[in-house]
Amino acid sequence: MFGPQEAGVAVDFERMTADPINIERLERERDFHDDRFSDDSERESTGKFYEVVANGFDHYRDAVLRQSSGDTLEYGCGTGALAFDLAEQGSNSVAIDISPVAISEAEQVAHARGLTARFEEMNAEAMTFDNDSFDLVFGSGILHHLDMERATQEVIRVLRPGGRAVFIEPLGYNPIINAYRRVTPTMRTEDEHPLLRSDLELLESYASSFSADFYGLAALAASPFLSTPVGGTLLAFGQRLDRALLGVPNVQLLAWIVVIELTAP
Repeated sequence: MFGPQEAGVAVDFERMTADPINIERLERERDFHDDRFSDDSERESTGKFYEVVANGFDHYRDAVLRQSSGDTLEYGCGTGALAFDLAEQGSNSVAIDISPVAISEAEQVAHARGLTARFEEMNAEAMTFDNDSFDLVFGSGILHHLDMERATQEVIRVLRPGGRAVFIEPLGYNPIINAYRRVTPTMRTEDEHPLLRSDLELLESYASSFSADFYGLAALAASPFLSTPVGGTLLAFGQRLDRALLGVPNVQLLAWIVVIELTAP
């Protein structure tokens, strides 16, 4: 598991029609993220805690920018994220999100910066792009909001043979993080689901090559001390310890986040 394999499974590329339950879920996601992008003050108050996994986000960003040539798709772009950087580097940068508020804000930023990145409001589980449209698909914290089977099929469908996908996602096993999630329900949608082993195995089953790198276990202990003089030292120690701990198969699933890289068949 979580290693290269020889070939992906066959994908049914017939357009998926949303059943009523799925439509209700998508509407809840859209409304939640419209509100979030209109006023994200609640999440801003907890943003400092993401410093403990900054090395994971650096990995994600580097992996995306390293593969940035050609046609690229930011999958669940929010207000723009890396689509702007790819456009500046000369890629044909396209980005989608379910939130019209996010798309409107991203378009305004792109226009102000003179960038050619294209932003579209779209259902990530049933995209309107042709098969084999992109060399790279990437996203931050998007897959765990989606039906994994549908999303994975769509990502593989729009990738060209040998195209790459890069995602950074939360995991669902750490009891401390799960306890925090339970006491802060307004910070997330009722339908989101941090990834489990089965979700990683599903992604791997569709890929010709697959890797997963894990971040944020021992480093979490530094969270209460980040604003103190010893915070940086504790964080560096925790991240070094994580490099050893998170190489152990059963332990790695206790990490906060995972960076996923895969190649389409």
